[in-house]
Amino acid sequence: MAADFLKSGKILAIKGIGGFHLAVNGSDREAIANLRKKKGRPDKPLAVMAANLAKIKAFAHISSNEQRQLTGRSKPIVVLQKKSPFGLAENVAPKNRFIGAMLPYTPIHHLLLELHDFLALVMTSGNLSGSPIVKDNDEAFEKLGNIADYFLLHDRPIVTQTDDSVIRLDGSYSAIYRRARAFVPTAVRLKKNSGRTLALGAIIKNTICLTKEKEAFLSQHIGDLDNIDTQLHQKNITAHFQSLMRIEPDLLVHDLHPDYPGTRYALGQKELPTIGIQHHHAHAVSCMAEHGLDGPVIGLTLDGNGYGPDHTVWGGEVLLADYHRYERLAHLSTVEMPGGDAAIQEPWRMAVSHLYRAYGPEYKDLNLPILQDHADKIAVIEQMIEKSINSPLTSSCGRLFDSVAALLGLRHTVSYEGQAAAELEMLLEPENTDSSSYPFEVIKAEGSPLLLPVKPIIIGLVNDLLENIPPKHISRRFHNTLTALFTRVCQEIRDQNNINSVVLSGGVFQNLNLLRQVKTSLEVLSFDVYAHEQVPTNDGGLSLGQAVAGRAMWERRRVKI
Repeated sequence: MAADFLKSGKILAIKGIGGFHLAVNGSDREAIANLRKKKGRPDKPLAVMAANLAKIKAFAHISSNEQRQLTGRSKPIVVLQKKSPFGLAENVAPKNRFIGAMLPYTPIHHLLLELHDFLALVMTSGNLSGSPIVKDNDEAFEKLGNIADYFLLHDRPIVTQTDDSVIRLDGSYSAIYRRARAFVPTAVRLKKNSGRTLALGAIIKNTICLTKEKEAFLSQHIGDLDNIDTQLHQKNITAHFQSLMRIEPDLLVHDLHPDYPGTRYALGQKELPTIGIQHHHAHAVSCMAEHGLDGPVIGLTLDGNGYGPDHTVWGGEVLLADYHRYERLAHLSTVEMPGGDAAIQEPWRMAVSHLYRAYGPEYKDLNLPILQDHADKIAVIEQMIEKSINSPLTSSCGRLFDSVAALLGLRHTVSYEGQAAAELEMLLEPENTDSSSYPFEVIKAEGSPLLLPVKPIIIGLVNDLLENIPPKHISRRFHNTLTALFTRVCQEIRDQNNINSVVLSGGVFQNLNLLRQVKTSLEVLSFDVYAHEQVPTNDGGLSLGQAVAGRAMWERRRVKI
């Protein structure tokens, strides 16, 4: 019956081993559109499940490494390059050259996929947008009743919900986007004793980490802690992990951001001593810990946002990092985020901010579509920038990607985190070997970090736009520019500090094209370069770095006392 309903275009909530999936026929455009509308997920790619490799090969390319991941015991979602023609409905993964696919890993999946010869079924997390995946039958009726037409249940209780893990490979480069089912609770082996530490992670893509001497146990993906349901889920996962691992922590580690739920909880409780770790320091130490590096290292940490001690939003950072300390050696120049978080949801705001800082008030004379599209709002945004009204300063590389995507007309608003940057990456063509880049500078000032102005990059890019250079070529040059810029900075730092090891961390490095370019560029110059392999480079791996850095800082503080 369930298979018949799927064939006829219905939405099913299917109970698995880690929670519910919402499923529709992957070839049915109308059914997928209906699922997107009901779930409030208009653009974000949906994962699919196919009966076997032959089915997947009908709509996606599979390398030997990707095949090993698909068929291994873990059965993660593997991000694959689409074939043309695609075979499935295009709205499964709109404006994307990739599709996330997996093979069945429960008997119910096998039985469903054997019927009606489905090419693939959409299998997306069974949850309300932003909330944890649903795991119990009654809860499914309550929370998914307005989405699913039918429910396929079983009577085995799920102790704790776990999403599907997500992996992407690009040749020899790999990235775990989401570390969950089948990867948790496998330990990350540590070189240094981190005692019994509990780290609470970040606000988005949250995980927690428990350490037991030289082992670190990261939780499954918990989600974004911007709602009560996910915050409660984090508390339940934390209690479950402590019970499962038989670890009673004696130190609690949190992010420095004063308004993060983890920070408020840590500082509000009285049972454990606490310590705060700067966001990008945690990113760098997370990668160090994975590879057993002692430090110091050059920490190239590029992401969307992290709280800086100077009360600005960091995100384009080059650090000198040890476990117990860090120094900010270089960063992208800061620009305003008009409207704060609104600038994350509406990348065109960041584009206007970068234009204003690059050209001054004359930016309005530029013949750019983005200025025409938002002509009625430009004056307000300009006032916010000039008068610093709800416009925090940011050095974020993620926001720079957003700006470029908006300038190219790819994405003026987003419906999920990282959407604009992902669509900018999608423009890159493997056969495009253009090695040109935009002008850039590295400015030295006595007693200050190296400053990496964004202005010359924006001006060079806008000149290309005005000359009608195709967006795919602009995207390639932009990626080349970041590679050349950060390679130059690492050379400067090596010359000054005699440090040869570089760790790459932060959500921007989910862009495997950029990861490959930067890593290759540095290795040509004989740098030792390390990227994440066991935990996500995004904030899903942050709790590992928090735990290791927090313990190191705490121990040094105790010694000094």
